[in-house]
Amino acid sequence: MIRTLFLVRHAQAAESSEGEKDLDRELTSKGKMDARHLGKYLFKNLENPNIILSSKADRARETAEIIAEQLKFDNEMITLHSEMYDASIRILLEVVNSLNSEFESALLVGHNPAISYLCEYLTKSDFNHISAGGVVVLEFKDLAWKEVSEATGNLKVTFHPDEETNV
Repeated sequence: MIRTLFLVRHAQAAESSEGEKDLDRELTSKGKMDARHLGKYLFKNLENPNIILSSKADRARETAEIIAEQLKFDNEMITLHSEMYDASIRILLEVVNSLNSEFESALLVGHNPAISYLCEYLTKSDFNHISAGGVVVLEFKDLAWKEVSEATGNLKVTFHPDEETNV
């Protein structure tokens, strides 16, 4: 069995205004457009994930909800994880390793630098970074989620909404 992991960096967020918590930053209009574009790309070109997990930060949650809408995925089925905000590779890997074995694919919406570092760790590729509103898709052959670890994944797809205008 091949397991597929979609690693999404939240789309472009507004700058913090004075007194606003970083967790409360919302997407800009460009960020919303990019998230829609990404969702359309995923729907058209790849199989839908079985589960969507997101940081509880507003910008990540909004990104996940917009992508889910494009995938015709029930927003009520998005799982929010507070530990995915300001996470380390170890924390994100624990989230992946704890996925239910019934899921063949999962989409995680998180933050840089950890989401990009996780891609590098899992593939051992010299990966620069996931752009805001971008995705990398990794495949794991013949592994359970709990077995996913360093250098076990293969990079299948990278995509950023600015790359393609006709989705």
